[in-house]
Amino acid sequence: MKGCAVLLLTLIAGAGTALASDTTWESSESNGCKPGIGFRITKTAQGYTGTGYLLSPDHPHDFAKGVARKMKVTRSETREMKFQIDWGDGNERSCKFSFDADLDSKPVKGTLTEDDRKDAAGVYIFKPVKPK
Repeated sequence: MKGCAVLLLTLIAGAGTALASDTTWESSESNGCKPGIGFRITKTAQGYTGTGYLLSPDHPHDFAKGVARKMKVTRSETREMKFQIDWGDGNERSCKFSFDADLDSKPVKGTLTEDDRKDAAGVYIFKPVKPK
């Protein structure tokens, strides 16, 4: 019975570690005098979650001053994430990020494509950020 208690405590401690190991990456681009676009992606044990941002031209990389738009992730794999996002006024897009490497502690390139376009809509360098 003592062994079961130790095993249970080990599993509980491990579950807490897994939750703490969720990692988040951010990437943004500046569009000069037009609003920029930014993405925040979190990798969890269940897959990816994300938020898109319309960023102020005056603060092109400041997510706190941007307008957040929830990403509805429809499929996530190690190096790919498909999602839908509504940028506002019915401007809903179905998109995909293809990552050139696993999201881990180093910067990773993500190529964004939209379902209705064959060419890349953008290339973003995702860098890990500390949880807020």
